[in-house]
Amino acid sequence: MNLALWNAPFLRFVEYGLGAQAETRVRSAGVEDVLGRLAAGQADVALIPTDIALMASESLEILPAVAVSTWSNPFVSLTLPDGFTGGDMVLSHTPDGALTAFLASVVLKEHYGILSDVSPASSDSRDVSDHDVVTVQTADADRSGEPRALDLGQEWYELTNYPMVWALFVSRKGEATPELIEGIRSRMIALEDDRIPIAERLSGDRAMLDFCLNELRFRLDDLAVASLSSFADFLYFYGRTDQVPAVQFASLPAEDELPDGGGN
Repeated sequence: MNLALWNAPFLRFVEYGLGAQAETRVRSAGVEDVLGRLAAGQADVALIPTDIALMASESLEILPAVAVSTWSNPFVSLTLPDGFTGGDMVLSHTPDGALTAFLASVVLKEHYGILSDVSPASSDSRDVSDHDVVTVQTADADRSGEPRALDLGQEWYELTNYPMVWALFVSRKGEATPELIEGIRSRMIALEDDRIPIAERLSGDRAMLDFCLNELRFRLDDLAVASLSSFADFLYFYGRTDQVPAVQFASLPAEDELPDGGGN
């Protein structure tokens, strides 16, 4: 199976684990390259940001049973400027930072009453790396105190009581066969079964190790589906879509249910 995976830092465990499995060829890249490889037939399945998967239902099909979600995510955070207590904000981002920027805009408004504009960074910007979001404070903003980092995964949980679904597996429209669904599902089950040794081989960094062992969830269960429904509502309410995107998945035979143990 050929897989194209979004190369977000918090997906390193998935990339490393899937890449080590038999009969699996993994290409990790930026969002635009991943989508291009899937469209060109160079990948059978892609792992892409949730917002794109929900908004591309005309060309893509979301695979059931597995996804990537967390209750918190220290690798997706937004640092407010020193002592920021008010004023509007601009969130600039690259294509790979679009999901983070949108989620940050929701959290800022719903939790902190801070309005923000989300906009792509200019192509020559040197202030934004691939997955970063840059906050730009308005001139009349109040400044006092220390900068504050917001864990956007935890903020989403506090807002909705659901884990944040960061990435979904998709295929080209009409090509989500039972064999394809079972193929990615079985690979993710194997990843879960080998979570500890994979995490220990992947990184000596304590924060990443703890994240891989305790935060990553791979089941597209009722909690994850409810989270997707809430996220779809926000896509509409915040003007990303003209209507609430349908949360729909490729058909999965009734007997093909993910067994217990596939995540937290």
